[in-house]
Amino acid sequence: MGAGLSAPGAAEQRIPQNHRVQLVATCFGPRIPGIGQAHHTSVVVHGVEYWFNSTGINKNEGIRSHIPYRNTPQIFEYGFTTISGHSMVTALSKDFQKNSYDLLRKNCNSFSECALFYLCGTHLGDKFRILEKIGRKVDNHTGFIKAISGGAYKKNPAANAFKTIQVEGAFAHHDPLALRDRD
Repeated sequence: MGAGLSAPGAAEQRIPQNHRVQLVATCFGPRIPGIGQAHHTSVVVHGVEYWFNSTGINKNEGIRSHIPYRNTPQIFEYGFTTISGHSMVTALSKDFQKNSYDLLRKNCNSFSECALFYLCGTHLGDKFRILEKIGRKVDNHTGFIKAISGGAYKKNPAANAFKTIQVEGAFAHHDPLALRDRD
């Protein structure tokens, strides 16, 4: 179930990989036929959950960030890495600071995408981000999301320059399977 790493290669066999990586996803809100449903995601590294919200990067034992959504979270195995959760937070903290959260442009799914890329060199499945991507495009041209939220949605200027591809580009030089943790 879920995504995983390919069969072990030479690099994987040389380096001990002692941190298990999992994606946790909980769907919420209405299902839109032919499109899907919104998701809250987080990443678990060696039993510790990491997620992003308006307070920045957070962590807990267990998967507590999914409790408010009331649906059963799904857990997807992404494999093992030598990179610790602490190292991941250090690497991503500059891009996921307190008060930089934006519902459509920089959210928990953006964080999970970047975390999975940093830890495993893989990506978050499109189904977890489809509604926010559609919402972002629609809102850019029409202000529709702001209108249907009764004005509650306001673009966060702290997320204006954020692009997951730029964050991931900063880590493209490292091989997550060969990068030894320095913790």
